[in-house]
Amino acid sequence: MSGLIRQFDWSDTSVGDLAEWPLSLRTLVRMMLTSRFPSLIFWGDELITFYNDAFRPSLGNDGKHPASLGQPGPVSWAESWPVIGPMIGAIMQGGDAVWFEDQKLPIYREGQMGYAYWTYCFSPITNDEGAVNGVLVTCSETTKTVEGIQQLKASQEFTESLFYHSPISNAVFVENDMTVRMANDAMLAIWGRDESAIGKPFLEVLPELIETGEIERLRAVMATGAPFRRTEARFDLIRYGQPYTGYYNYIYEAMRSSSGDITGVVSVAYEVTEQVLARRAVEDSEARFRSLIEEAPVATALYVGKDMRVQVANETMLRYWGKDASVIGMPLAEALPELEGQPFLGLLDDLFATGRLHEMREAPADLKVDGVLSTYYFDYTYKPLRNAAGEVYAIMNMAIDVTPTVKSNRQVQRARESLQQAVDLAQLGIWQIDLPTQSATFSGRMHSWIEYKEPLTLDDVVDAIIPADLPVFVEAYQRAQQVDSGGRLEVEYRLKNVSTGQVRLIHSIGQTHFDAQGKPVNMSGFSRDVTHERAAQLALRQQVDERTEELAATNEELAASNEELEEANQLLIRSNDNLQQFAYVASHDLQEPLRKIQQFGNLLQLRQGANRLDDESNNYIERMQLAASRMSTLIRDLLTYSRIDTHREASQPIPLNDVIADVRTNLELLLTETDTQLEVADLPTVTGDFSQLAQLVQNLLSNAIKFRQKDVTPRIRIQVQTVRAEQLPADVRPGRFTPVFHRIDVVDNGIGFDEKYVDRIFQVFQRLHGKGEYVGTGIGLAICQKVVANHGGAITAHSQPGQGATFSVYLPA
Repeated sequence: MSGLIRQFDWSDTSVGDLAEWPLSLRTLVRMMLTSRFPSLIFWGDELITFYNDAFRPSLGNDGKHPASLGQPGPVSWAESWPVIGPMIGAIMQGGDAVWFEDQKLPIYREGQMGYAYWTYCFSPITNDEGAVNGVLVTCSETTKTVEGIQQLKASQEFTESLFYHSPISNAVFVENDMTVRMANDAMLAIWGRDESAIGKPFLEVLPELIETGEIERLRAVMATGAPFRRTEARFDLIRYGQPYTGYYNYIYEAMRSSSGDITGVVSVAYEVTEQVLARRAVEDSEARFRSLIEEAPVATALYVGKDMRVQVANETMLRYWGKDASVIGMPLAEALPELEGQPFLGLLDDLFATGRLHEMREAPADLKVDGVLSTYYFDYTYKPLRNAAGEVYAIMNMAIDVTPTVKSNRQVQRARESLQQAVDLAQLGIWQIDLPTQSATFSGRMHSWIEYKEPLTLDDVVDAIIPADLPVFVEAYQRAQQVDSGGRLEVEYRLKNVSTGQVRLIHSIGQTHFDAQGKPVNMSGFSRDVTHERAAQLALRQQVDERTEELAATNEELAASNEELEEANQLLIRSNDNLQQFAYVASHDLQEPLRKIQQFGNLLQLRQGANRLDDESNNYIERMQLAASRMSTLIRDLLTYSRIDTHREASQPIPLNDVIADVRTNLELLLTETDTQLEVADLPTVTGDFSQLAQLVQNLLSNAIKFRQKDVTPRIRIQVQTVRAEQLPADVRPGRFTPVFHRIDVVDNGIGFDEKYVDRIFQVFQRLHGKGEYVGTGIGLAICQKVVANHGGAITAHSQPGQGATFSVYLPA
């Protein structure tokens, strides 16, 4: 770098020829070049760039080096300037040095745009006259260290996610009294207990099992390490205060540390009461129903990495595969070579790249079980799992063997087809509606059903609906235009032909499309004449019911369970699809053009000489930059707001004092610049999620500082008191009942607001002031409300204009 600096033509830069450099610049550059610590200098009003050999490797190849040498800082570091530029500008204006640790910044190197983590310090440096004329940057790249920590955190998150999200009942017992260390919702439901059971001894949680010998069995597993299994075991329980007799399949397995020592006992169970009772009823009534109706528990496996290595597979999944535990640790393609040529491996590769959830019903799979290759059918789900950085690191596979059901359905379908030979296939009428104008287009079949003049309008179709069916149609149509419905329309109604008077039963299916603000834009779909089909289905259903009455009685409860599971899965898939689509658009398709607008705007502002822009052009560019910045902030806030819904509330103790300390660090510069006085009482520990609680406190403090009064030193007090549930104000409705709440008050001396707007301020995009008065997106307080709701609490506010504001957060104690 010494050689490059001597060879560089400095006469074309604002620092001038090297021989004319001031003594201070020569001294600073010489000290930088002899240092072995990565260093960089920005010098002069244009912030001309110098750097040493220790800093050079961080620039990579085919990127910034050597182009950055002698360039103005906003040009050489354009991709990072929106972050570091304001700090450097503040130092040039006389501000103090700043220090940041492990900060993520964009950087162009190795021929592409990427990100790196840095620990760095910006310090002011002076010229020969003693005035600040530059900034010294000392830094160290910490990308590998940060990414290593993120990978460790992702592994820990996976272990907890696998336990709590498993549909199979799980619990962990420790110590000689078999204290309940962990238990998921499914296990608590089997016991008929709530989360208060966690941390209590086994016999204190389930005293009705004292005489059953279960505590001795658990202790035996702890002592010997030998697993204990039982199937269809009967237990007389007291569930939710009521006597209950149930039958269960369960297993006790020893839990071992990394050194092999037994540290506890893992219990896995699922209830088979309905199946046992159904089987016994069949056995008592007729010998031909004495064979067991096989219950298919949920099989689960986890595939990690791009090679889809089998990290976890439970006994049910191994049984489906016809394999033993030796396949764990293998890539899926090696564990199940018969999958070659089937769609699953390619589908998993695609899901690992896109991060989308995939669900199938009655999907065929050719598996080699007991040495025989056969076709089986499964209801299955592939759910991508993400680490703390939002990257897909594994895919969870859950499956239910529905082979007997599929074969039975095919027999029923063949019978149905033989009875419906005279029924024509339904033909579709296609339609599309522009929702803001309520204008519509319809295919010719829709015209033939109504025989109306051209063109057919939406009002014409509505007028043709039988009046008794009109309320059902209107309710479904309006509901489909609401975002929370997913935009799905499905409704049946009768249409009357205006010429012949013929009435048809029409089945319509449609989908509403929404814009970025959640407003309905258009709805499209198809309609089908199901008059004859419904009549034939009714007749067929009666015949099938008569022929399969005995079989239906035994399968009724199982079918009900499957329907509930399918409905829950559909709701989860719809919610995740909508959220993931939004997150993808927000983080990729929207942010990228905004960054380009800002970068090219910066380049336009730096033009010199004959091509220099006039004042009016510069004004337009500044307004464009401000608008792009506001849009970028809005997108980030919306992304934060949407992710709060998908983040599961953690169940771990969070000291609020630690949360305040973390937020103080984040807001240190803002608190110093505004001379804000922050007084914090000794806060309690609550159960929740650290990052969400930090977001809550940071938003409240940032609001208090932003809406401060002119010429008045901002003062913020954080207070706490304990409130019993019966003492809560009438307008405070927490998301979860608990006898006692912590009330945390954030009190400021800012501009305040009229209390008639107290409900409005917690809604998305709601602002009480114009953008010119105070910056912001109107999402901050909506995020606060969602965080508090996730933690089972509530939030409200009290204020008067000019007299400050008090935001009260109620969290379960």
